[in-house]
Amino acid sequence: MSEKELEAELARLKDELKEWKAKYEDAVKQRKEIESKLGAASDEKPLEDEGEKVPIPPRPAGRAVPSETPTSPPATPSTTSATATPASTEGDPTPRRVPIKPPAPGLGGVKIPVLDRSKKDLKEIDKEDILAKTYLKKLYMFQNHITSIPSDIGNLTELQVLDMKYNRVQTIPDAFCSLAALTELLLTGNAITSLPKDLSKLSLLAKLDLAENRIASFPKELLTLPAVGSLLFFPPPVFLQAYQPSYS
Repeated sequence: MSEKELEAELARLKDELKEWKAKYEDAVKQRKEIESKLGAASDEKPLEDEGEKVPIPPRPAGRAVPSETPTSPPATPSTTSATATPASTEGDPTPRRVPIKPPAPGLGGVKIPVLDRSKKDLKEIDKEDILAKTYLKKLYMFQNHITSIPSDIGNLTELQVLDMKYNRVQTIPDAFCSLAALTELLLTGNAITSLPKDLSKLSLLAKLDLAENRIASFPKELLTLPAVGSLLFFPPPVFLQAYQPSYS
């Protein structure tokens, strides 16, 4: 390419550069005009649209506020609300939120009729934790170290199931006769040597588990219990093997 051709090409490029520069300046000018218009429109927005941003002067203390609807009855606070709003007193028109005492711990005051104190290394039956719960229907205390059953067990008049397998109980108190609702008595693996005759009063007793004990005699009065059909002895004592019920 000759020198003249180069000069002509250079002149053409300079013209194109000027043209693009002019277009850029026009675009910048148009952008500034648009931004200016948008800013003016924002300044002219009505005041009520920004009502939340307008500060409200504080209410003078000690001055009663007139009610807009004097004939309307006062609102009754809900008894199920977590907080209550008392009426405003003179000199302090700001309502105060007073917390209501929460309900007592537990499942809404519901009494659970089942109690499990198994495998707790218990050596005795606690009167407050266990025997005071007279609403119990099922009581589980297996695999502990309990040696005796207090007479207060008779207070559990609604008890249906008593599981005291694998403890160290030696005797069954006469208070068991008060457990009229008892249907299952599980005493496997203790050191019981005898049974009270009054157990025959437990007419609903359908399951009696006495396996792995030291029972030497079995009162004939207990043979009328429904539990005799599922009576568990292991090994069966000689006196029970030799017993022949009479149907006459």
